[in-house]
Amino acid sequence: MLRTTLILLALAISPAMAQTVKPDCACLNRDGVEVPLGQIACLTVSGRSFTARCASSQNVLTWRKLHDGCLSAQITPIPAS
Repeated sequence: MLRTTLILLALAISPAMAQTVKPDCACLNRDGVEVPLGQIACLTVSGRSFTARCASSQNVLTWRKLHDGCLSAQITPIPAS
């Protein structure tokens, strides 16, 4: 009886624990810098820059293109006076 109760308790708790535990996931850019899941980054591939988000598709990390160009690439530095 006690064994059956423990098994049922373990089965009831397992899905709740699985939902609360999330692995640390991050995409890698060409320089090996980790970008956390859900964050955006400026990527350059074959000389073209674009903004992309680190995403997961069927448990595979991937970059999803958001738009051409990058905000950081459009910034013009102001010379120091």
